[in-house]
Amino acid sequence: MTSRELSLSFKNISKLPNLPPSLHTLWCNSNQLIILPDLPISLQKLYCYFNNLTFLPDLPISLICLNCTNNHLTSIPNLPVSLQEFYCNGNHLTELPNLPNSLISFDCSSNNLSSIPNLPISLLYLYCSHNQLKKLPYLPISIQELNCFNNHLTSLPNIPKNLYFINCSNNPLERLPFPTGNEHPNLEIITNKTKFISFLGVQYDLLDWDDWKKFFYLIKTGVVIVNRIKSLQNIIKRRYSHPNHPLAIKKSNELFELFSKSV
Repeated sequence: MTSRELSLSFKNISKLPNLPPSLHTLWCNSNQLIILPDLPISLQKLYCYFNNLTFLPDLPISLICLNCTNNHLTSIPNLPVSLQEFYCNGNHLTELPNLPNSLISFDCSSNNLSSIPNLPISLLYLYCSHNQLKKLPYLPISIQELNCFNNHLTSLPNIPKNLYFINCSNNPLERLPFPTGNEHPNLEIITNKTKFISFLGVQYDLLDWDDWKKFFYLIKTGVVIVNRIKSLQNIIKRRYSHPNHPLAIKKSNELFELFSKSV
């Protein structure tokens, strides 16, 4: 290690020594720290996860990466405008400061948050699962991955074109945005299977046979991607297999053949 990098991880220490004024990177994770000293203004990367910290000192304006996960933090100081990676999951946070426009990756999972601030236009990855969220802010066009499972969300915001993965399981979702056409060719959505079937649709609900045909065809042809398509096929068959239903699907029917003939 040089004077610009300092590793004090896994030392079972409760206090840090004085830090070099030219320090760029500090690893002090996996200790018994309850407080951090003043941080040098030159610091760019701080890894202080898995400690017993209850608060953080003022953050240097040059900081680009902050990982303070799995501590006992109840608040976060103002974030520097240079910050690109911010991981504060596994704490006791009830609110967050404004997020800088430079932020690319953000994880605030496993806290007690009822809301999160407006998201920066540069954000690519958002992890906010295991909170008390009832609503998400508008998603920036840059975002690629959204993990918001285990919250209290009843709806999701817009789906930007670059978004390729959503995990919104274990939420009381009433509706999901429904990607159509070729705008979201690689989007994968993971959610509660029954709610996905019951409540999918912004442009229309999947209440009649024509809607199901369009939806299933988009999945089978790769326009929309979901997990466990066999489970989805079984759910549709159960719904439309009653002998008195005009369609009366048999369990042996291949839905893709039925759908593709009339779509």
